[in-house]
Amino acid sequence: MGGALDFSNVSPNAIAVQLSEQGTLEKLLMMPATLGGEDIPRNVVYVPPGTSALHRQFHGHVGSLRSSRTDQQAGGSPEYRGISFVPCKTGIKAWHTDKPGGFEAAKDIC
Repeated sequence: MGGALDFSNVSPNAIAVQLSEQGTLEKLLMMPATLGGEDIPRNVVYVPPGTSALHRQFHGHVGSLRSSRTDQQAGGSPEYRGISFVPCKTGIKAWHTDKPGGFEAAKDIC
């Protein structure tokens, strides 16, 4: 009760997968399939429940920007603490290759 769960010692990745199967964590593609991301190890992270819903909102915004511009790029970035395979922060950004500015959003999850 009260306070966030501590995932700072979730290592190796197999434990994160197991926690996902139990519902304690959820699998998240940092770059979703709708934006060209693949379900491959370097694009997969395991996060606390609810995080993927926020990422879907971010990706929806980025996807609408990308559909209107062919020169837009997008990327995702998890940040880790210590040995954990569960990121403490996730983020996504989108930018145009030919002009300044863009969209960036991040979520602290630990």
